[in-house]
Amino acid sequence: MVDEKAPPRKQGLHGWKAALAVFGCGTLAAFGVFGIVLVIFGSFLSALSSGVGVGSQDVGGPGVFGAQPTAPREDFKSDAFELCGIIDSISSIQLSLVGEIEGPSDESISGGPPEDDDLVRSGSCRARVTPNGAPYPSGSWSAEISYWAVIYSPEDGRDDLAGGYLEEVASEVGGGGVSIEESGSYDFLDEAQYFYGTPESGSGTFYSVVARKRSGVIVIRLDSDDQVDASAFSSEVQKLHRRLDNDMRDLIPR
Repeated sequence: MVDEKAPPRKQGLHGWKAALAVFGCGTLAAFGVFGIVLVIFGSFLSALSSGVGVGSQDVGGPGVFGAQPTAPREDFKSDAFELCGIIDSISSIQLSLVGEIEGPSDESISGGPPEDDDLVRSGSCRARVTPNGAPYPSGSWSAEISYWAVIYSPEDGRDDLAGGYLEEVASEVGGGGVSIEESGSYDFLDEAQYFYGTPESGSGTFYSVVARKRSGVIVIRLDSDDQVDASAFSSEVQKLHRRLDNDMRDLIPR
């Protein structure tokens, strides 16, 4: 009798061992794929951050993203800003300064000593104006010129400060014993008001213009012992417009 060999036992894993093995291999494979993804994603982020770093340095310096550079403050040409001297040099009007120029003087907005970020320039002078056209019995007219300009302010709103000062001066011009026959808005610089009438003495005529250009205010008053029409006074004042408009625009720092 021939002995029958027992059938060979099947090799491999069965049951829960097989399931565990499959699970383990799958997990290792998943971790491997995830690791590769992390490496790729990390490389992408590194490249992206490098690009952003270069851009941020160009815009606002290293380590600052999107910061905008601050524009430097424009310097004040102190020696050039003297409106009485500027008016005296205008050739289109026959004007000669009389006596000494008062100023220019510098102070703060509150009236104290000036500071680097708080500066007001002011000055005044007297002159004689010889008008064009028909001669007047008294000859030339007397002129008074004064100016006040906010050069630097610790806060914004220099033009608003000048606008408030214009209104304050205009209210003073309209009072003080003069008799106003005409007044109103005037086409001069950025904004202006004019006043025409009889001066404090009770005889003759006067013409005052209070005007603003940017953060500067200028007051021009003409007086005559004669009866002069408002249009004749205005014609002489308008000869100052172009030069004052250009110089006050350019000499007051932005």
